[in-house]
Order: sequence, then structure tokens, then C-alpha cells
Amino acid sequence: MQPAAKWELRFLQPTSFRSDNVYLPFPIAEHILRGVCSVWKAQAPAELHMACPGGVDCVHARVVRVIDYDTSTAKGVPVPLGHSVRTNGERPASSPKSSFLGFQGRVVLGLRTDRGVIPDSVRQEVSTLLALARFAGVGTGTARGYGVTDPRPIRGDRRRNLGAGKEAATSTLT
Repeated sequence: MQPAAKWELRFLQPTSFRSDNVYLPFPIAEHILRGVCSVWKAQAPAELHMACPGGVDCVHARVVRVIDYDTSTAKGVPVPLGHSVRTNGERPASSPKSSFLGFQGRVVLGLRTDRGVIPDSVRQEVSTLLALARFAGVGTGTARGYGVTDPRPIRGDRRRNLGAGKEAATSTLT
């Protein structure tokens, strides 16, 4: 089966990115890929390293873009050490100074077709990296339970009417 060219990511907990010590509460494809690239590079054996040096540059981040989204702002609050927003049903109270602005919802990422033909090997590597997001999380605060992400490849054509919130699915998520 050919690797997917589109992926749906559902952000289940507040997600935000940090750049130059500023929170970015938006789904930015480059930041999503950089984060999982960094995790892959740190955890995978050297023989499995992809063309993702992490940090400043991630080759795959240049070929992926946000093509659809339905998100809302979400406030992240600090969680005391030893607790996690994943398992702790009640969130601790926080001061406005210590919270951060993030987002939750659904984002669809796709390959940039304006860059020419994307090789299957790159599609497969991007699919692998996005699958890792399920386990590694995305964005800032993943160790505390933020950035919980459910990525799914989209097979076939999927049309979405965001305004009405209805979906005409002519595809299946796997």
C-alpha cells in the first residue's frame, strides 16, 4: 500500500509551541514535524535515522503543510510534578501568570504538491514521524501530558465542510 499523502491529527489536550520564549497557540506543520523529528533522532538507533536533523532544520517539515483545521483555543495550566493531565481528571488551580494559551481540535496535514513529486520514501518517513506523535506528544509540555495527539492517515478523498461541521467521508481513516 502506498504511504498516505494526508493525515488527520486530533489534539486531545492543550497544545502549544515555543519559539524564542513565546508560546505559539496555532497548529504549525513545521513545529509539529520538528518536535517528532527531534524525538526520533534522540530515540531511534543511528541506522534508522532519517533526514531529520531536528532542532533548527527538519527536511520533512518543508514538504508538509496544514490543509484544513478546526481548532479552538485552550488554556494549559501547570501540573504539579508527579501528576499528569492524561490521568488526573481534575486540573489544579493556577495563577494567570503560570498558564499558557494553546489549541485543541483537528488538523489535517498534507504533502506540498507545489514542490513536485514527493518520493514514496519521504511519504513513508513522514507517516512514521506522525505515527510517533501518538506516543511522544507534540509541542511544549508533553512530559506533563500536554500535546496529546491522535494521528491517522487519510486514505482516498475526504471532503469537509467546516462551517456546518458535517463531513462527507469518501475515505477511511486507518
